[in-house]
Amino acid sequence: MPESAVTAENRTRGQGWSTLSGVSTAVERYWDNRREALMARLDEAIGRLQEMAVLEDKLRHGYADEKSFTASLGGFAASALDPASLFRLVGREQARTGRGAERLKRLRALVDELEELRARMAKSPPVCRFMEPGTGVDEALEQLEAHLAENSAAVRLLRMTRLEERGQYLPHLHDDLFASFSWRDFEPGDMALVPPLVVLGDAMEQGPAAVGNVLRLVSSGLPVKLVLPRGSFAHPQAGAGDNTLPPLNPEFEAVLLSLRRVFIIQAPVIEGQELELALGAGLAGPGPCVISVLAESYPARSGDQRVQDALRSRAFPVLVYDPLHRREVGRGLDLSANPDLESEWPRQTVQYQTSDGEAESLEQEYTFADFALGEEEFSEHFRPVPESAHRDMLPLAEYLRLSPHNRRGKTPFVAGRSSNGTLEHLIPSTLLVALTEERRETWLSLKEMGALLGGRILQAPRPEITAEPPRAAISGNERRAIEKAAVAESMRKLVLKLSEMGAGGVDLSRVLAQATAPGASGAGPDVPVEQGVKIDTEECTACDECVIINPKIFAYNDQKKAYVKDPLGGPFRDIVKAAEKCTADIIHPGKPLNPREPELDKWLKRAQALGQ
Repeated sequence: MPESAVTAENRTRGQGWSTLSGVSTAVERYWDNRREALMARLDEAIGRLQEMAVLEDKLRHGYADEKSFTASLGGFAASALDPASLFRLVGREQARTGRGAERLKRLRALVDELEELRARMAKSPPVCRFMEPGTGVDEALEQLEAHLAENSAAVRLLRMTRLEERGQYLPHLHDDLFASFSWRDFEPGDMALVPPLVVLGDAMEQGPAAVGNVLRLVSSGLPVKLVLPRGSFAHPQAGAGDNTLPPLNPEFEAVLLSLRRVFIIQAPVIEGQELELALGAGLAGPGPCVISVLAESYPARSGDQRVQDALRSRAFPVLVYDPLHRREVGRGLDLSANPDLESEWPRQTVQYQTSDGEAESLEQEYTFADFALGEEEFSEHFRPVPESAHRDMLPLAEYLRLSPHNRRGKTPFVAGRSSNGTLEHLIPSTLLVALTEERRETWLSLKEMGALLGGRILQAPRPEITAEPPRAAISGNERRAIEKAAVAESMRKLVLKLSEMGAGGVDLSRVLAQATAPGASGAGPDVPVEQGVKIDTEECTACDECVIINPKIFAYNDQKKAYVKDPLGGPFRDIVKAAEKCTADIIHPGKPLNPREPELDKWLKRAQALGQ
């Protein structure tokens, strides 16, 4: 498996190599910055633990009163710190936990481990890795599991350091946890300490099998990071004949958004600050991330112009979907980088010459079929307009707004500049009309999803849909039940659709079971909500720990005091983690609302250890 971006072997794969190379460069740039930050964190942890060990040792060797303790710190430390508070804090914690020689030994052992890891990383820096296009799903998952196991040491040691610093390390509880620590014990933000292992897709693989493989990867439970280059806009096994309809082939963006838990970035190219920040968030996120990019066309077109044309025609809209923020306005589904958000199709001006050599221009809507005029794979999907058709011709964008009944007898066309500079009208094939309508429907669906998922988008209703009358207000629980039921129904339809396609060996029964499992279908909790997590809001010190772990469960009010935003917003393990990390000890986990949650005994034991 390669240690650098994309090996020379990839260059021979033709289509998509430059695209993969560009994405891998952005991934490497992200990790270069993260690696420097990781090394700095290790240095800081070593320094702090060494200071703690010195203080612990001083307390154990006769500095039992505040005066001698202050003198032992030296003049600079005594003036820079608050020796009295420090002495009381250390003494109180020592008395509470009964630690002494055992803690000093543990601190020194932790320093040794950190120094050994730091030296190993300095000698052989951790690098991001890439799986070759064509790697099988099972092999990819196996390699990712091994990669996470190999790189979890830094997360484990820094977690232990944090607990020691806060005086929250309890040997009877944490020794077992860290003895068997794995990537499954990661918390939000921990993936930023692990070099990415990215699965590179093949630009030539599309259709049902590719959809099935993607579903298998992102539903595996592993934090898969996957790059998918879009190499073709034509459907597999589709010809140019007017009677050829596209086979069933759902767009990746719609498929992945229906899963709701996958971080998605789609853009022709990954460049610019916002997209690179989104890439970093996806790579550092705790769940799967899919990066969909536009591969080159062959024969090649002007790259910059093709990118702009793909955006304008809705062939490849830019979108960023962050599942961790899907309930927050402006942070869920972001479509704001696309042109003319209010319109179905952006407009373009065609410059041409008349038969008399006069310069003229035509303003029209720029559809997917207009984009296809410049794509070699669609060269046989256009034919000249026959004389008999001129009377009943309509621009394709207008034709698509008609009902099927009103389309009868009408001929759609697209207009463009010919090779000699004059204006020509061409009739797209039945396949191309269907593909254009599919892109239109996908774009309108994305905008509707943006409204549901807290998206950054100017809202514009579908032309065919009339506004509904105002609805009565519903409670938060009712709204969540409706949303979850809608997701389950969406997944059910998707699985049935993929079943008709024979989607690449994906375990469709498993995907459907995940969508309709307890907790996904909108069913209520097994334990009354009142017996769940509670928080002493007035005593909150705004340490940020709970809202970082799960902002769906915890949030701040107007006074910057934490409160329980939604007790059903996440698993019991996040509640316990938040209670453990809360510096004010004001979070009371209560009872788990879903008794079928995985590893519940482990989290109940940790909740009981809090003594709340």
